[in-house]
Amino acid sequence: MWSHYSNSHRGLCIGFETIIDHNSLCIKADDPILNNHKDSIYHGPLSINKVKYQSNCPEPYDFILSDANHLYEFFKTKNVDWQYEKERRIIMPYKDINKRLIRFEKSALKEVIFGCKASAEFKQQLFKLIKDEYTSKSCNVDILQCSVDRNEYRLNIIEMH
Repeated sequence: MWSHYSNSHRGLCIGFETIIDHNSLCIKADDPILNNHKDSIYHGPLSINKVKYQSNCPEPYDFILSDANHLYEFFKTKNVDWQYEKERRIIMPYKDINKRLIRFEKSALKEVIFGCKASAEFKQQLFKLIKDEYTSKSCNVDILQCSVDRNEYRLNIIEMH
C-alpha cells in the first residue's frame, strides 16, 4: 500500500493500539468537539471497519432514497484485487470532520514507519514531534524505517535509533 497511500514511499504509516468496544475494533478518540457531537457514534471510541473485498461493484448509492448505512457499506467495499491490503477504515461524514484533524489519545500511537524514500528533513521533523509530544509525556512510540529487500520482492522494516 506504500505506493498508493504514502506518496510513493515518501510518507509514513502510523500504527495504533486498538481496543474492543461493543464487539468492534476501535481507537480511543480524544476530540472534545466530537465528544460533544449530537450523534452518539462519536462519543468515545471510533469504530475501525474491515474493508469488504468483492469482484462485483456495490450498488450505487442513491442520495435521495438510500439511508446512511447503505453509504457506509459502499465506502467499505473494494475490488478483490486489493484484498492483500487487509485494509480497515474509520468512516465519518465529511460535514462532521469539517476539514479538521481527528484527535486520538496519545497513548494509542504505537509506531511510525517511514517509507523507503522519506526525506531526512521529513524524518527530522517527525522525530522532533514525537519527542516533544509523545516521548516527553511518557508515551512510547517505535520509529521504524522501510527498505527494499535486495533478494526478495518485499520490504524490510527495521527500528531506527
